Amino acid sequence: MAVQDDLAAVAGAAKGQAPVLARCIDHVNLSVRDLDASVEFYCRLLGVEYKEGGENDGPEEGMKSRDYWLGANQCKQSTSPYDPSPCVSYNGCAPGRPEVWCLIPGLGHGVWTPQGITATWKFLSSL
Repeated sequence: MAVQDDLAAVAGAAKGQAPVLARCIDHVNLSVRDLDASVEFYCRLLGVEYKEGGENDGPEEGMKSRDYWLGANQCKQSTSPYDPSPCVSYNGCAPGRPEVWCLIPGLGHGVWTPQGITATWKFLSSL
């Protein structure tokens, strides 16, 4: 019955009713064929308004997030090389809470380079 309820909720979203009422979503990354249609769908589904997509974010915004998670995961400031270069893995993080940072020159929130894709896949596969 839960699957039917979920399908009914999604159908309701298509009619303008938000089955989930979210206060805030801070960071989502999806690969989709039609970005505008997907943004519209998820805004209706979650009952949120699209504000901005981080198109103008520099590395400073990512560094703020990195620094937050380094503290939350009790990581040390020392690092070890992480393939592919220039990625690094932070040492001493809490068990099961690894932190990997990849600052790839010229890469913002836009299309990922092969380096970014490789590093992300390696990290997620290791979890």
